[in-house]
This record gives sequence, C-alpha cells and structure tokens, in this order.
Amino acid sequence: MMSLSGGVSKLQIIVKKVRSRKLWLTSVTINSEYKNYQGQPSQIKKRAERNAARSEMVKAGKVTKGDGKDVDHRVPLVKGGSTAKSNLRVKSASANRSYPRTKSARMK
Repeated sequence: MMSLSGGVSKLQIIVKKVRSRKLWLTSVTINSEYKNYQGQPSQIKKRAERNAARSEMVKAGKVTKGDGKDVDHRVPLVKGGSTAKSNLRVKSASANRSYPRTKSARMK
C-alpha cells in the first residue's frame, strides 16, 4: 500500500471520498423528499396532528420518548378519525406499522 505524506495511505483517502459522497447523496435525497412531499402544507398539517396526539399521550403518562410504542388512532385520520383521547390507544411499533396477513403473506 502506498503511503503519502503524514502517514495517510492512498486507500484511506479513497474511503474518505466515498463516504463523503454517500453522505452528500443522502442529504440531497432527504432535502428533495422534504421539499417535494413532507414540506407540503397538507403533510405539515397531518404531521402536526400526529405530534399533538403523541404529546397528549405523553402528558397522560401512557408513552415516553424512546419506549418503542406508537400512538394509534382507532379510526385513522384519513378515514375521518380525530385526535380526541377516545380515539387514541397505545400499540407497539411493530403492531401499529403492519397489517394482518394471510398465510401467503397477502393483506387480509
């Protein structure tokens, strides 16, 4: 392996360039996703409603930050549900983010 001045090898420089390029691509992807989707007024409103529901459950002592639980809406917001306490429940993240499946892995 070729050593350059200061004891830095050519391989180390190449690895640093590749890592910085991946980091740059990741940040561009995230920024464009926010600009094109997450930054839209309708998405900001929906996110604010979800955050308000989570905050309400934190105040009630049912969830804490980093506990791996999600606040689920019994009637989803997209189907006319609200963020009222009566429509909220606590579920594990895995249970809240999946759908019931058949034996062939199709959705029920």
